Amino acid sequence: MINRIHIHSIFETLLQLPLAAGNNEDTGVWSELEGLPYRKAVDEHLVVYGTSSDFYDDSDHAAYQQAEKAFRDQFAFAVAELVEYWHTPDYHTDHLTEAAWEVHPPGFDHQIYWRGGIALAYWCKGDRLAYVEVEHQDKEDPFMLIFGVRLVTDLQTECGEQR
Repeated sequence: MINRIHIHSIFETLLQLPLAAGNNEDTGVWSELEGLPYRKAVDEHLVVYGTSSDFYDDSDHAAYQQAEKAFRDQFAFAVAELVEYWHTPDYHTDHLTEAAWEVHPPGFDHQIYWRGGIALAYWCKGDRLAYVEVEHQDKEDPFMLIFGVRLVTDLQTECGEQR
């Protein structure tokens, strides 16, 4: 289960880490941040807060549905906690689709959708975008709850009022 204090702590840490504008190439280095899997790219940091089991056995559809519900519930909890901590997200969808990225910050929603994002919320925090997502890359792969921070240099005008 998600620890509400831990959510705030992770985001405060992520928001303070240095980022550089670039092409978001993955450094390929996984490490740990506050005991969780952490990956740094050129202009993005992300933490995998939770991971389900994988689903190579197609016969257990009930387990798949339970995992999806659990991760969507955890997503809703994390978003609600961050709303209390910050404000209403600048963008929030429980069902990210291919069309969703066409009307929101160019590149980001597109990237999240194509890496398997199925739910996304983000907040504009100065020159950074703090986000929560549920990712599920393929039907056999696990669900993941991801917390991340990235630069919004090319997305700045889409964020509206900076908070």
